[in-house]
Amino acid sequence: MLASTNRRREPVWAGALYSSSMFAAAQGQIPTAMRRYNEMRSAAVELDDGEIDTLVRHAAGFLALYGGQPDKAIPDFEAAEGSFEANGNLLRQVGSLFGLALACGLTGDEPQATRCHEKILSITEPRGEAVYRSYSRWASGLSVWQQGESERATQLIREGLRLTRLVDDPRLSAWCLQALAWIAAENRDAHRAALLLGAAGGLWQSMGMSPPFDFSHLSRYQQDCKRRTRAVLGDRGFEAKVKRGRNMKFADAVTFALGEHLRIGASSAPDVVTLTGRERQVADLVAEGLTNRAIAERLVISPRTAQGHVEHILVKLGFTSRAQIAAWVAEQERRSRPR
Repeated sequence: MLASTNRRREPVWAGALYSSSMFAAAQGQIPTAMRRYNEMRSAAVELDDGEIDTLVRHAAGFLALYGGQPDKAIPDFEAAEGSFEANGNLLRQVGSLFGLALACGLTGDEPQATRCHEKILSITEPRGEAVYRSYSRWASGLSVWQQGESERATQLIREGLRLTRLVDDPRLSAWCLQALAWIAAENRDAHRAALLLGAAGGLWQSMGMSPPFDFSHLSRYQQDCKRRTRAVLGDRGFEAKVKRGRNMKFADAVTFALGEHLRIGASSAPDVVTLTGRERQVADLVAEGLTNRAIAERLVISPRTAQGHVEHILVKLGFTSRAQIAAWVAEQERRSRPR
Protein backbone atom coordinates (compact mmCIF):
# COMPACT_ATOMS: atom_id res chain seq x y z
CA MET A 1 0.00 0.00 0.00
CA LEU A 2 2.80 2.39 0.86
CA ALA A 3 4.33 1.74 -2.56
CA SER A 4 1.21 3.24 -4.12
CA THR A 5 1.10 7.00 -4.68
CA ASN A 6 -2.61 7.57 -5.32
CA ARG A 7 -3.62 7.62 -1.65
CA ARG A 8 -0.93 9.90 -0.30
CA ARG A 9 -1.96 12.62 2.13
CA GLU A 10 -5.18 10.85 3.03
CA PRO A 11 -6.04 9.43 6.48
CA VAL A 12 -5.71 5.86 5.21
CA TRP A 13 -2.17 6.62 4.06
CA ALA A 14 -1.23 7.99 7.48
CA GLY A 15 -2.79 4.93 9.10
CA ALA A 16 -0.65 2.64 6.97
CA LEU A 17 2.44 4.61 7.96
CA TYR A 18 1.48 4.15 11.61
CA SER A 19 1.10 0.37 11.23
CA SER A 20 4.33 0.07 9.27
CA SER A 21 6.19 2.06 11.91
CA MET A 22 4.87 -0.10 14.76
CA PHE A 23 5.64 -3.38 12.96
CA ALA A 24 9.18 -2.23 12.19
CA ALA A 25 9.76 -1.15 15.79
CA ALA A 26 8.52 -4.49 17.14
CA GLN A 27 11.09 -6.25 14.95
CA GLY A 28 13.91 -4.00 16.16
CA GLN A 29 14.11 -2.01 12.91
CA ILE A 30 14.20 1.33 14.70
CA PRO A 31 15.59 3.46 11.80
CA THR A 32 12.78 2.23 9.52
CA ALA A 33 10.24 2.79 12.26
CA MET A 34 11.45 6.36 12.81
CA ARG A 35 11.38 7.10 9.10
CA ARG A 36 7.77 5.94 8.81
CA TYR A 37 6.87 7.84 11.97
CA ASN A 38 8.33 11.08 10.61
CA GLU A 39 6.39 10.61 7.37
CA MET A 40 3.22 10.09 9.37
CA ARG A 41 3.87 13.17 11.47
CA SER A 42 4.33 15.27 8.33
CA ALA A 43 1.13 13.84 6.85
CA ALA A 44 -0.73 14.65 10.08
CA VAL A 45 0.21 18.33 9.78
CA GLU A 46 -1.27 18.50 6.28
CA LEU A 47 -4.35 16.42 7.08
CA ASP A 48 -5.35 18.34 10.22
CA ASP A 49 -7.12 15.18 11.44
CA GLY A 50 -7.52 14.75 15.20
CA GLU A 51 -7.51 10.95 15.05
CA ILE A 52 -4.24 10.91 13.11
CA ASP A 53 -2.73 13.42 15.54
CA THR A 54 -3.57 11.01 18.37
CA LEU A 55 -2.01 8.10 16.48
CA VAL A 56 1.15 10.18 16.18
CA ARG A 57 1.30 10.55 19.98
CA HIS A 58 0.54 6.84 20.44
CA ALA A 59 3.34 5.86 18.04
CA ALA A 60 5.76 8.32 19.65
CA GLY A 61 5.16 6.67 23.01
CA PHE A 62 5.98 3.19 21.76
CA LEU A 63 9.02 4.36 19.81
CA ALA A 64 10.36 5.95 22.98
CA LEU A 65 9.78 2.66 24.82
CA TYR A 66 11.46 0.60 22.11
CA GLY A 67 14.32 3.08 22.19
CA GLY A 68 14.86 2.58 25.92
CA GLN A 69 13.45 5.99 26.96
CA PRO A 70 10.32 5.18 29.00
CA ASP A 71 10.33 8.60 30.70
CA LYS A 72 9.82 10.31 27.33
CA ALA A 73 6.99 7.92 26.47
CA ILE A 74 4.77 8.88 29.40
CA PRO A 75 3.39 12.27 28.20
CA ASP A 76 2.63 10.86 24.73
CA PHE A 77 0.75 7.89 26.16
CA GLU A 78 -1.16 10.12 28.57
CA ALA A 79 -2.26 12.40 25.75
CA ALA A 80 -3.19 9.50 23.45
CA GLU A 81 -5.12 7.63 26.15
CA GLY A 82 -7.18 10.70 27.06
CA SER A 83 -8.04 11.43 23.43
CA PHE A 84 -8.98 7.83 22.60
CA GLU A 85 -11.16 7.66 25.72
CA ALA A 86 -12.94 10.87 24.75
CA ASN A 87 -13.63 9.45 21.28
CA GLY A 88 -14.81 6.08 22.60
CA ASN A 89 -12.02 4.16 20.86
CA LEU A 90 -11.59 1.40 23.46
CA LEU A 91 -9.08 -0.65 21.47
CA ARG A 92 -6.64 2.24 21.07
CA GLN A 93 -7.34 3.44 24.60
CA VAL A 94 -6.35 0.09 26.10
CA GLY A 95 -3.25 -0.01 23.91
CA SER A 96 -2.22 3.42 25.20
CA LEU A 97 -2.94 2.38 28.78
CA PHE A 98 -0.70 -0.65 28.34
CA GLY A 99 2.13 1.49 27.03
CA LEU A 100 1.66 3.98 29.85
CA ALA A 101 1.61 1.22 32.46
CA LEU A 102 4.82 -0.28 31.10
CA ALA A 103 6.56 3.11 30.93
CA CYS A 104 5.52 4.04 34.46
CA GLY A 105 6.60 0.69 35.83
CA LEU A 106 10.01 1.02 34.19
CA THR A 107 10.52 4.52 35.60
CA GLY A 108 9.54 3.52 39.13
CA ASP A 109 6.08 5.10 39.24
CA GLU A 110 4.47 1.93 40.50
CA PRO A 111 1.21 3.50 41.79
CA GLN A 112 0.46 4.96 38.36
CA ALA A 113 1.37 1.70 36.64
CA THR A 114 -1.00 -0.16 38.95
CA ARG A 115 -3.82 2.29 38.20
CA CYS A 116 -3.30 1.74 34.48
CA HIS A 117 -3.39 -2.03 34.83
CA GLU A 118 -6.56 -1.81 36.92
CA LYS A 119 -8.17 0.37 34.28
CA ILE A 120 -7.18 -2.09 31.56
CA LEU A 121 -8.81 -4.86 33.58
CA SER A 122 -11.99 -2.81 34.11
CA ILE A 123 -12.33 -2.34 30.33
CA THR A 124 -11.26 -5.76 29.08
CA GLU A 125 -12.69 -8.19 31.62
CA PRO A 126 -16.42 -7.35 31.24
CA ARG A 127 -16.04 -7.65 27.47
CA GLY A 128 -14.25 -10.99 27.53
CA GLU A 129 -11.14 -9.50 25.90
CA ALA A 130 -8.01 -11.54 26.61
CA VAL A 131 -5.12 -10.28 24.46
CA TYR A 132 -4.49 -6.92 26.11
CA ARG A 133 -5.39 -8.43 29.47
CA SER A 134 -2.65 -11.02 28.98
CA TYR A 135 -0.10 -8.32 28.08
CA SER A 136 -1.18 -6.36 31.14
CA ARG A 137 -0.64 -9.38 33.42
CA TRP A 138 2.83 -9.94 31.93
CA ALA A 139 3.86 -6.29 32.33
CA SER A 140 2.39 -6.10 35.81
CA GLY A 141 4.28 -9.25 36.77
CA LEU A 142 7.57 -7.78 35.55
CA SER A 143 6.94 -4.61 37.51
CA VAL A 144 6.12 -6.51 40.70
CA TRP A 145 9.20 -8.70 40.26
CA GLN A 146 11.42 -5.62 39.95
CA GLN A 147 10.14 -4.61 43.38
CA GLY A 148 11.29 -7.91 44.85
CA GLU A 149 7.97 -9.80 44.96
CA SER A 150 8.88 -12.87 42.94
CA GLU A 151 5.98 -15.02 44.17
CA ARG A 152 3.34 -12.46 43.23
CA ALA A 153 5.16 -11.78 39.95
CA THR A 154 5.08 -15.47 39.08
CA GLN A 155 1.35 -15.57 39.74
CA LEU A 156 0.67 -12.58 37.49
CA ILE A 157 2.85 -13.82 34.63
CA ARG A 158 1.23 -17.23 34.83
CA GLU A 159 -2.17 -15.55 34.56
CA GLY A 160 -0.93 -13.88 31.39
CA LEU A 161 0.38 -17.20 30.08
CA ARG A 162 -2.96 -18.92 30.68
CA LEU A 163 -4.67 -16.19 28.67
CA THR A 164 -2.14 -16.46 25.82
CA ARG A 165 -2.86 -20.19 25.67
CA LEU A 166 -6.54 -19.39 25.19
CA VAL A 167 -6.02 -16.82 22.43
CA ASP A 168 -3.00 -18.51 20.79
CA ASP A 169 -0.53 -15.63 21.05
CA PRO A 170 2.91 -17.23 20.63
CA ARG A 171 4.80 -13.95 20.88
CA LEU A 172 3.59 -13.12 24.38
CA SER A 173 3.75 -16.79 25.35
CA ALA A 174 7.48 -16.65 24.64
CA TRP A 175 7.82 -13.46 26.66
CA CYS A 176 6.03 -15.08 29.61
CA LEU A 177 8.25 -18.16 29.45
CA GLN A 178 11.30 -15.94 29.32
CA ALA A 179 10.19 -13.83 32.29
CA LEU A 180 9.49 -16.95 34.34
CA ALA A 181 13.01 -18.14 33.50
CA TRP A 182 14.45 -14.88 34.84
CA ILE A 183 12.54 -15.30 38.09
CA ALA A 184 13.61 -18.94 38.42
CA ALA A 185 17.27 -17.98 37.96
CA GLU A 186 16.99 -15.30 40.62
CA ASN A 187 15.43 -17.90 42.94
CA ARG A 188 18.42 -20.21 42.27
CA ASP A 189 16.39 -22.79 40.40
CA ALA A 190 18.89 -23.16 37.59
CA HIS A 191 17.39 -26.34 36.09
CA ARG A 192 13.97 -24.74 35.72
CA ALA A 193 15.44 -21.49 34.40
CA ALA A 194 17.43 -23.28 31.68
CA LEU A 195 14.44 -25.35 30.57
CA LEU A 196 12.26 -22.24 30.35
CA LEU A 197 14.96 -20.37 28.43
CA GLY A 198 15.08 -23.23 25.95
CA ALA A 199 11.30 -23.42 25.65
CA ALA A 200 11.11 -19.69 24.96
CA GLY A 201 13.91 -19.96 22.41
CA GLY A 202 12.14 -22.84 20.68
CA LEU A 203 8.98 -20.78 20.45
CA TRP A 204 10.82 -17.83 18.93
CA GLN A 205 12.42 -20.24 16.46
CA SER A 206 9.02 -21.67 15.51
CA MET A 207 7.94 -18.13 14.61
CA GLY A 208 11.01 -17.69 12.41
CA MET A 209 12.56 -15.19 14.81
CA SER A 210 15.58 -14.91 17.04
CA PRO A 211 14.77 -14.02 20.65
CA PRO A 212 14.08 -10.30 20.37
CA PHE A 213 14.11 -7.67 23.07
CA ASP A 214 11.25 -5.38 22.19
CA PHE A 215 12.29 -3.02 24.96
CA SER A 216 16.07 -2.68 25.11
CA HIS A 217 16.26 -2.27 28.89
CA LEU A 218 14.96 -5.85 29.38
CA SER A 219 17.96 -7.45 27.70
CA ARG A 220 20.02 -7.25 30.90
CA TYR A 221 17.62 -9.64 32.64
CA GLN A 222 18.18 -12.22 29.92
CA GLN A 223 21.94 -11.88 30.24
CA ASP A 224 21.79 -12.13 34.05
CA CYS A 225 19.63 -15.24 33.78
CA LYS A 226 22.06 -16.96 31.41
CA ARG A 227 25.05 -16.00 33.53
CA ARG A 228 23.56 -17.25 36.80
CA THR A 229 22.22 -20.45 35.28
CA ARG A 230 25.41 -21.31 33.43
CA ALA A 231 27.44 -20.73 36.60
CA VAL A 232 25.39 -23.36 38.43
CA LEU A 233 25.01 -25.95 35.67
CA GLY A 234 28.29 -25.50 33.84
CA ASP A 235 28.52 -24.98 30.10
CA ARG A 236 27.61 -28.54 29.11
CA GLY A 237 24.79 -28.84 31.62
CA PHE A 238 23.39 -25.48 30.64
CA GLU A 239 23.39 -26.27 26.93
CA ALA A 240 21.80 -29.70 27.55
CA LYS A 241 18.96 -28.23 29.58
CA VAL A 242 18.36 -25.44 27.07
CA LYS A 243 18.27 -27.98 24.24
CA ARG A 244 15.79 -30.11 26.14
CA GLY A 245 13.57 -27.08 26.72
CA ARG A 246 13.80 -26.07 23.07
CA ASN A 247 12.62 -29.52 22.01
CA MET A 248 9.54 -29.44 24.26
CA LYS A 249 6.18 -29.23 22.55
CA PHE A 250 4.49 -25.89 23.11
CA ALA A 251 1.66 -27.38 25.18
CA ASP A 252 4.15 -29.23 27.37
CA ALA A 253 6.27 -26.10 27.82
CA VAL A 254 3.26 -24.08 28.96
CA THR A 255 2.12 -26.88 31.27
CA PHE A 256 5.60 -26.97 32.81
CA ALA A 257 5.74 -23.18 33.16
CA LEU A 258 2.35 -23.12 34.87
CA GLY A 259 3.38 -25.83 37.32
CA GLU A 260 0.64 -28.15 36.10
CA HIS A 261 1.14 -31.89 36.39
CA LEU A 262 -1.61 -33.01 34.05
CA ARG A 263 -2.03 -32.00 30.45
CA ILE A 264 -5.61 -30.81 30.42
CA GLY A 265 -6.47 -28.57 27.52
CA ALA A 266 -8.12 -28.25 24.19
CA SER A 267 -7.26 -31.82 23.22
CA SER A 268 -9.16 -33.24 26.18
CA ALA A 269 -12.77 -34.20 25.79
CA PRO A 270 -14.88 -31.79 27.88
CA ASP A 271 -17.28 -34.60 28.80
CA VAL A 272 -14.63 -36.41 30.86
CA VAL A 273 -13.05 -33.37 32.52
CA THR A 274 -13.79 -33.04 36.23
CA LEU A 275 -14.21 -29.58 37.73
CA THR A 276 -13.68 -28.97 41.40
CA GLY A 277 -16.72 -28.15 43.50
CA ARG A 278 -15.91 -24.46 43.49
CA GLU A 279 -15.21 -24.44 39.76
CA ARG A 280 -18.60 -26.07 39.12
CA GLN A 281 -20.26 -23.36 41.23
CA VAL A 282 -18.49 -20.71 39.18
CA ALA A 283 -19.43 -22.44 35.91
CA ASP A 284 -23.09 -22.48 36.96
CA LEU A 285 -22.97 -18.75 37.69
CA VAL A 286 -21.27 -18.07 34.36
CA ALA A 287 -24.15 -19.95 32.74
CA GLU A 288 -26.54 -17.59 34.53
CA GLY A 289 -24.81 -14.70 32.77
CA LEU A 290 -23.04 -13.25 35.81
CA THR A 291 -19.86 -11.22 35.41
CA ASN A 292 -16.74 -12.08 37.39
CA ARG A 293 -17.51 -9.27 39.81
CA ALA A 294 -21.06 -10.53 40.33
CA ILE A 295 -19.75 -14.07 40.82
CA ALA A 296 -17.32 -12.77 43.43
CA GLU A 297 -20.14 -11.05 45.32
CA ARG A 298 -22.36 -14.14 45.17
CA LEU A 299 -19.62 -16.49 46.45
CA VAL A 300 -18.01 -13.93 48.80
CA ILE A 301 -14.61 -14.16 47.15
CA SER A 302 -12.38 -11.54 45.52
CA PRO A 303 -12.96 -10.58 41.87
CA ARG A 304 -9.42 -11.72 41.12
CA THR A 305 -10.16 -15.17 42.56
CA ALA A 306 -13.36 -15.38 40.54
CA GLN A 307 -11.41 -14.45 37.42
CA GLY A 308 -8.87 -17.16 38.14
CA HIS A 309 -11.60 -19.79 38.53
CA VAL A 310 -13.14 -18.80 35.18
CA GLU A 311 -9.78 -18.97 33.43
CA HIS A 312 -9.04 -22.40 34.94
CA ILE A 313 -12.42 -23.65 33.77
CA LEU A 314 -11.77 -22.40 30.24
CA VAL A 315 -8.39 -24.12 30.18
CA LYS A 316 -9.71 -27.39 31.60
CA LEU A 317 -12.58 -27.58 29.16
CA GLY A 318 -10.53 -26.38 26.21
CA PHE A 319 -12.90 -23.45 25.65
CA THR A 320 -12.29 -19.85 24.67
CA SER A 321 -15.50 -18.10 25.70
CA ARG A 322 -18.00 -17.87 28.54
CA ALA A 323 -20.76 -18.82 26.11
CA GLN A 324 -19.09 -22.22 25.66
CA ILE A 325 -19.07 -22.70 29.43
CA ALA A 326 -22.79 -21.91 29.55
CA ALA A 327 -23.49 -24.41 26.78
CA TRP A 328 -21.43 -27.06 28.58
CA VAL A 329 -23.34 -26.51 31.84
CA ALA A 330 -26.65 -26.82 30.00
CA GLU A 331 -25.52 -30.09 28.43
CA GLN A 332 -24.40 -31.49 31.81
CA GLU A 333 -27.78 -30.61 33.31
CA ARG A 334 -29.59 -32.23 30.39
CA ARG A 335 -27.63 -35.47 30.83
CA SER A 336 -28.25 -35.57 34.58
CA ARG A 337 -32.05 -35.44 34.23
CA PRO A 338 -33.93 -38.73 34.78
CA ARG A 339 -34.96 -40.38 31.53
